[in-house]
Amino acid sequence: MMSFVTALMLFCVYMGHASMAAENRTSVQVHEKQLHNGNIRYQYQIVNAPCAVVNFSIGVYATKANADEGELNLAPLQVRSPTGWDGGVYAPENGGKAHISWIKDNYSINQIGSSLTGFEVVAPPAEQAYLKGHWRLGCLKSHAPSIRGQIVLH
Repeated sequence: MMSFVTALMLFCVYMGHASMAAENRTSVQVHEKQLHNGNIRYQYQIVNAPCAVVNFSIGVYATKANADEGELNLAPLQVRSPTGWDGGVYAPENGGKAHISWIKDNYSINQIGSSLTGFEVVAPPAEQAYLKGHWRLGCLKSHAPSIRGQIVLH
């Protein structure tokens, strides 16, 4: 018969793997629509949020070594935010590439596993990083650290 300590250890290992699996299922999907003026509207959706998300960025590199460097050559013409979020373009002063970040501006939090929508960007059509670039989610301190991945065209 299995001891209580052994059972507890197995449960913790299982929960760790379940948590990692949930994190790995998190994705950011983008829908694109060409506008009459030739620009593109990109609509982003966070699918299966692994935590209480307080920060969402696109156009950021996926590795921690260059986490604050952008990958957008062309800045967007417009950034729209869902209710309760504030979005903007962040470009380094040295003229490097930009990224876009949305920051939660109120204390309501999403349910873990939910989808978040309403993140939109209007940009010139020549920038592939809006479709195939990278994303980063910042979580509330009591949850997981930042989570990163590559945007998926939906």
